[in-house]
Amino acid sequence: MARIEPSFITSITGVIRIGDLLARILPSPKLEAEDDPLDIKSGVAQMLADTGGRLNSLNRSHMQGSENVLTGFSSSNSALQASALVGRYLLTQQNLVELDFACEVQGQIELPANGRHVMVYVQNDRQDIVKIIPLGDLSKGKTFFRWQGDDRFGKPVDPGAYRFIVSAIIERELKSITVRTFHKIIRVVTDPNNDKLQLILENNSQVDYSVNLLLKDDSL
Repeated sequence: MARIEPSFITSITGVIRIGDLLARILPSPKLEAEDDPLDIKSGVAQMLADTGGRLNSLNRSHMQGSENVLTGFSSSNSALQASALVGRYLLTQQNLVELDFACEVQGQIELPANGRHVMVYVQNDRQDIVKIIPLGDLSKGKTFFRWQGDDRFGKPVDPGAYRFIVSAIIERELKSITVRTFHKIIRVVTDPNNDKLQLILENNSQVDYSVNLLLKDDSL
């Protein structure tokens, strides 16, 4: 009978919104006073008033023409910010991981209610179960687990694609639990069809950029 390894629940893994991370790592613009701060504020106010007057004088057709320019500027600014995400790990709704070498892989599950006998099965591309990780009885909510790239006998597995399958007994029924995994962001591109940003992950999948996406928080 296969030997089942001890539980690998991690309590130190955390996530952070992309918007919160960018606000933390990107410098905020500062207005430096030179001679008299009141003069600077007055000058800024006058600039805003002049700009507002010019915008109000534009007709509808000019506004439509300017919209593309403003959109392009916004997209370029977002792309510059998103480039700071390259190399970080995005929490995705994927249960597949690509393992190059034996290394630790983390996943997340969320139980809709208290669960008993929560089990993580690691399956290779031949659909063989190479590892069983029991997480025990868990309360309702989110839990992170880790797999260290080994098989049920403690030996490193071969490089390749692996799938996480999770089951739990909830309300006396065996349920399948959704798994989320981290994937490294390798580049940021702009979709030429709609000018939206996309994050390209290490497994060549694409995710539409949003400040509400979750990243692994490396500060923990």
